Amino acid sequence: MHFRIELDEDVTLIHPVGNFDGGPDCEALQNLVTELTASGCRKVVFSFSLTRWINSCGVGKIIAAKFLLDQLGGRFILCDLDDRNMSVINTLRLDQIFEIHSTLQGAVADLKGDSLTLTGP
Repeated sequence: MHFRIELDEDVTLIHPVGNFDGGPDCEALQNLVTELTASGCRKVVFSFSLTRWINSCGVGKIIAAKFLLDQLGGRFILCDLDDRNMSVINTLRLDQIFEIHSTLQGAVADLKGDSLTLTGP
């Protein structure tokens, strides 16, 4: 697995490619989000369009990323979840803590329209 990163104005798009199944992948996401927030990123879309499945470690890291961005006054949106990955999110009731959009375009448009009050480094 690897992460494809894109920028769309002030919105960072993270596309995990393959199976997000723990180990080095989880560490890589944690490091990536730490680097992004240190550089001032506060608007993140996490797209599942290239992700076959996610396990508990991956879920834990996206929760950690969301809470880090929350603490810094940012936003973290999930999108492009297929039925399998959406089932994981719903089963864990994470649909109640995450913003979820059906499409990447909708998530990006939502964030582009948001003028955040930024906090933190």
